[in-house]
Amino acid sequence: MPGKRTTRSTRLPAKIGRPTKYSTEWAEQFCARIAEGQSVAEICGRRDQPSQQSVYTWLREDEDFLERYARARDAQADKLFKECLEIADKATPENVSVARLQVDTRKWAAARLAPKKYGDRVEHDHKGGLNFQPAVLVQVGGVDRGEVIDADDERKLITSTTRLLAKDRCR
Repeated sequence: MPGKRTTRSTRLPAKIGRPTKYSTEWAEQFCARIAEGQSVAEICGRRDQPSQQSVYTWLREDEDFLERYARARDAQADKLFKECLEIADKATPENVSVARLQVDTRKWAAARLAPKKYGDRVEHDHKGGLNFQPAVLVQVGGVDRGEVIDADDERKLITSTTRLLAKDRCR
């Protein structure tokens, strides 16, 4: 009876599943459409395109594709901002409210696509001598009700607390 083989096969295992539609050429075309203003849903809605889930999986797994996509989104925001200027330049007194709505909508979308460039800037000024240590105020028995000892003056606090404890022991 022949013995069993103990060596492993050198062949690669067969790939399982449907072949991928991803390629560098496809990624370039996809990002060009994004930069032109199309959404991922619009592009993936076509029959010859992969699903949105596949696109988002590729974005998570492929750094190069993610970088191209980010640049395409920035270009899309720039295009929206340019459209804002064109709409504002073509506005007339008769259509100014419609033009304002169109500009505001594009500004909003550009701010979401490129918040560092087109978003609202919120600055927090932290200059100045702020002391973030909490101030603790302690009222010690045996003193007038209105007199409060500041905890920053440690000697007074310790002395007053010691006297209070000594009085309580004597009682």
